[in-house]
Amino acid sequence: MRRAHPIPLYLLLVLGVGSVTFLTNIAHPSRLCWDESFHIPAAYKYRKSIFFMELHPPLGKLLIALGDHWLDLNSELDCSCLGRGVKTIADEIPPGFDFRSARLVPALFAWLGGGVFFLLLCRLLGNPHLALLSSALYLFDNALIVHFRAAMLDGFLYFFSLCALLCFVHVWRTLEEKRGEGQQVHISLWHYALLGLAVGLAAAVKITGLALVLLPACWWLKDRGGEFRLPFHRWGRPVGVGAVSCGVFLLPLIMVFCTSYYVHIARCTRIDPELAAFYLQPPPRYAHNRSWLQPRMDRYRELLEQGRTGELRHFPELLLLHLVHSARHNSLSPRLRSDQPDQQGSHPATWPVGGRPICFRFSRRGDVAAYSFLVPNPAIWLAGLLGIVMALALLGYRVILRRSTDWVDGSLFQLTGVFALLYVAYMVVMMFIGRVMFLYHYFPPLLSSLLLWNIMLAILADKSPRRACQVAGVLCVAAFFCYLIFAPLTYSTMLTTAQFEARTWFEFWQMRPSTP
Repeated sequence: MRRAHPIPLYLLLVLGVGSVTFLTNIAHPSRLCWDESFHIPAAYKYRKSIFFMELHPPLGKLLIALGDHWLDLNSELDCSCLGRGVKTIADEIPPGFDFRSARLVPALFAWLGGGVFFLLLCRLLGNPHLALLSSALYLFDNALIVHFRAAMLDGFLYFFSLCALLCFVHVWRTLEEKRGEGQQVHISLWHYALLGLAVGLAAAVKITGLALVLLPACWWLKDRGGEFRLPFHRWGRPVGVGAVSCGVFLLPLIMVFCTSYYVHIARCTRIDPELAAFYLQPPPRYAHNRSWLQPRMDRYRELLEQGRTGELRHFPELLLLHLVHSARHNSLSPRLRSDQPDQQGSHPATWPVGGRPICFRFSRRGDVAAYSFLVPNPAIWLAGLLGIVMALALLGYRVILRRSTDWVDGSLFQLTGVFALLYVAYMVVMMFIGRVMFLYHYFPPLLSSLLLWNIMLAILADKSPRRACQVAGVLCVAAFFCYLIFAPLTYSTMLTTAQFEARTWFEFWQMRPSTP
């Protein structure tokens, strides 16, 4: 009797565990958490067609609004407070407000992301058993769980980034397999278009998704790099193919990005005087651009009043104004202040070790308090840190010291360079951003570091499969136990001050309990 392939069964198991960690009781806490004070009102404004502008591209908030419209659990409540002002404070939310409407779609994307992460590891490692064990790096990370269960954007960003990386690794592995069989094949333009679609969806949620634009260049070098060993006069073909591939990649990316903004602009047509005065009036800091910006803002108001913002001929100018607002919002954001502990920001250099966790919300009842805390799973983040350290050491051993790495599979070595490039490029950019940043901005490079850890695991598996499974199994168990320890901070379970302090493992985390 033929044995069933384990991947479908393992995928169901991953999705089953993910349904527990990501979908359990998403209505709790029943208060606004962190940026939900912006994104839930944004979803309401979409439903009521109220004009507003935002820091981030609109796709993530449109998906939150879709879930809110789908469930429609608050139709009998007076939610007009969500349509007033730029953000909503917790005390303005009407009693009985059901947060499942806004949190459902982000939680579903986070849940599906676990399945995509498993499939990505299957193609990366070529071993479904190792992939299953390593899926714990996603399923039990308390930081990802508490953030992705809320009505926030990073769960969408992670999901689309995982889809892009799955596409990238699958095509990379398929190319190697076919060339190993002696076939003369190349990466097709359809693959570049599909990758561009996935990257475009990520960028339409958060602009940081554009970090993945490095992937098609890596594809091109993998596919055509050998042709540069030919004489210079024969370089025209690989360069021409690269230019066409770049165009095919960028076309769906730009289309998805612009389409999300067009839906936003065409949908949000009702003018609220307070919001219009805030968004369509350049602040004093932009006085030097007022002569250019103010007439265009006035034109936008005029188009809103006439109901003509959905006309395609006005879209380029209106898109530019939204992008200007996004840049303006970033420039006006506060800077990181180490002397202000309540700011909860952190320097990018501290992110790989989990500095610093963020208290989304807490509520106290007598001697106990419930916390919603973005705190990393130490076992998982340690694996990521080891992954990037070992990857950079391996690359330095080969590139700087000029030593042989014949003991490493050539494909794994190349993929090590790809994911190390993604990690370093993102972190270098973050180092030069002046505004305050937070621990969840580390989620994209965290994903790269975890993939690097799994590549190191695959290198070990080539030498000793049993030892690799043992390492992956120990990490899986450690990740699960750390998940259980920090679960009260993830799911807002009541803790005493002593119980909270027992979970403050490191002083540099700067976690402080609430005081009565």
